[in-house]
Amino acid sequence: MKKLLSFALLLSIACFSNCKVTIITGYDQTLDETVTQMQKDFNLHFIKLQRALLTQDGNHDQAYANFQDYYDHLDANIISVTTRSSFISKKTGTTVKSLAGNLIKALQDFESKHKSAENVFNDRTNDDRHGLQDAINTHFDSLILLEEKLKASGKAK
Repeated sequence: MKKLLSFALLLSIACFSNCKVTIITGYDQTLDETVTQMQKDFNLHFIKLQRALLTQDGNHDQAYANFQDYYDHLDANIISVTTRSSFISKKTGTTVKSLAGNLIKALQDFESKHKSAENVFNDRTNDDRHGLQDAINTHFDSLILLEEKLKASGKAK
């Protein structure tokens, strides 16, 4: 019985010592999920801003104060993205941090633009309001795509 236990212990040690654990550097599931949710929230926010424009009756429906809840959640998510991207290794983290920084700057610029003027999205001749939305979505897409590549391969390509 003692020999059988010893053999089982040795066999277990041999099996576990041959197992290889691969750590994917640069990928952070929480960061990935947070940024994906932020993109959905941003696009919903943009749609609501457009609807406020369409239904506007002189009551300043696009006023920044009417969207404070969205911006409070955005600020909380920005803190999370900044913190999570700071935990990533230096090798791949530089690219993730750079893309996260660009995204955060674009979102903060968007908020500043909204804060600075009522009716930010007035219809003007030759004005494509979707240009700003598309630009910010490009920042989201770049970071999400990088995170997906890091998840799949363990390194940025």
